[in-house]
Order: sequence, then C-alpha cells, then structure tokens
Amino acid sequence: MATIADLVVKLGIDGDDLESGIESIAGGLERNLGRITAGGVAAGAALEGFARSQAPMEEQTRRIAAATGLHSDAVRELAIDISNVTFPLEDALNLMEAGRQQGLDSAEALGEFATFWDMVGDATGEAGPELGNAGVALRAVGIAAGEEADALAAFGFIAEETTSSIGGFLQFIERTGPELNSLGLDVNEAAAILGILETELGMSGRTARQEFRSAVNEAEGDLGVMLDTLGISAETFDTYRSKVEESSGVIERNADLHADSYTAMQRVQHALDELMFRYGTLFEVAGQLAMPLLALGPISKGV
Repeated sequence: MATIADLVVKLGIDGDDLESGIESIAGGLERNLGRITAGGVAAGAALEGFARSQAPMEEQTRRIAAATGLHSDAVRELAIDISNVTFPLEDALNLMEAGRQQGLDSAEALGEFATFWDMVGDATGEAGPELGNAGVALRAVGIAAGEEADALAAFGFIAEETTSSIGGFLQFIERTGPELNSLGLDVNEAAAILGILETELGMSGRTARQEFRSAVNEAEGDLGVMLDTLGISAETFDTYRSKVEESSGVIERNADLHADSYTAMQRVQHALDELMFRYGTLFEVAGQLAMPLLALGPISKGV
C-alpha cells in the first residue's frame, strides 16, 4: 500500500512546501477555532431555543387534533389564520382548547369561538383565554357553546356602562343562572338590572351583584317581587333593557380601537412568530441537531 510519502514523490510535491501548507492550515484553524466554536455553539443554542419555544404549542396542537379528530396540520393552520398582532398564537390555541372542552369539534366552530373571546378580551383588557373558560356560565342562561354572540350586547353594556368586569359578570351568571331562569330573565335583562343598581341606586359593581343575588333568591321565581325588593320600577327596567340592546356594537368598536394601538414592529414580530409556529413540527429535529453543536464548546477545549 502506498504511503503518503510515496504519493508526495509521485505527484512531484515538494516536501517543504507540503509541510509549510499543513502548518498554514493548522495555524489558520488554531487562530479561528474560537470563532468556529462560537458560531457552532450559537447555532446550537438557537436551535435549542427554537425547539423549547415550539414544543408546548406543538403538544397542544396535537392534543386538540387528537380530541377533535382534526389533522394536526389543520389545527395549526387554523391557529395561524385566526391569530393576529392582538391575538397571540398561544392564546388562539388555549381558546381553541377551551372551545373543545365545551363541546365544539369542527374547525369553523373552534375558530369562531376563539375569535369571539379574543375580541371581548381586546375590548375590555381582560384575558381572552380566561374569559373563554368562564364563558361556560352562559349555558346557565340558555346560550349554547358557539352562540356566545347572543351575549354581545350585555357584554358591551357591562363594559361601558358599569364598573363591573366581564369576568365578574360571568361569575355572577354562573352562580345565579338557575334562579335567573326561574324568573324568566335572560343575559341582557340581568345586565340591565346590574346597570340600574349601579347607576340609579349608586351601588358598586360588587355590591350590585350581591344585592341582585339576594333579591333573586328571595323572589322565589316572581319577577315582580324581585324588582320591588330592589326598588326598581317597570319603567326603569324597560329603559335599561333598551340601553343594553343599543350596546351591541361596543365590544367590536373597542376591540378595533385596541388593534390600532399596536406598532409596526409588533406586527412584524407576530409574523415571525407565525413563521416559527408553521414549522414547529421540526422542533424535535432542531433539538437533536442542537446537541452536537452545543458540544463544540467542550470539544474545542479538549483540542
């Protein structure tokens, strides 16, 4: 078998030149080893960061897909389609999960559910996913999952005409729903009464909810008795019901105003987040590639 020395002779390479060339290459590697290592380690860190950031959302995407029978790619594309600069992808997935837990299983229904609660959150400054979970209370007053828009006027009135939060209102509905049903009151009429107690009788939001609950329990299904207990006339009740109905556009208006407050850079960042999520299925590969690159640091020290 020919040795390297034999090959050098056959090729007519000068030994001194070969030695000088090898020394030059070695010197270049030695001088730049730090840069090469730093670059590799930085790339490894970036891949590891990408893998860690995408793993939780990818896991949730797969869970939603498994529970609904949708393909994970369809769930991912739905989240991207409904999200925007005011609606982070993580919130979109959380709201889709909330909708799934409340019985929705089609892509269209999940998308509408998530978009609705995000709009309410944007309009009020409250967390959309938390509102979506609390929205199950609407079942107590006859509003099914996927029909949350029926409460839009009540939400608009509560947000604009009272000191109560939407979350507090939903909590009240959850606790008082059966009794409200026995009185024949819907979500708009419940909002109207809370508005009367605050505006006309000077109660705080919390006190109004407490007094309303007590009066409902004492009424034993008689609306007239309840209104008398609270000191509300039929005329005042009718006036405030009309005010609630006129508030149907408040939530959408305030959500649009909120969207206008975001900067161009925030919109660019959201676009980058969408791009990373679109290729989030690669997080496992990225995590595997990160390991040998991060190992360059210890290896270079050994060299």
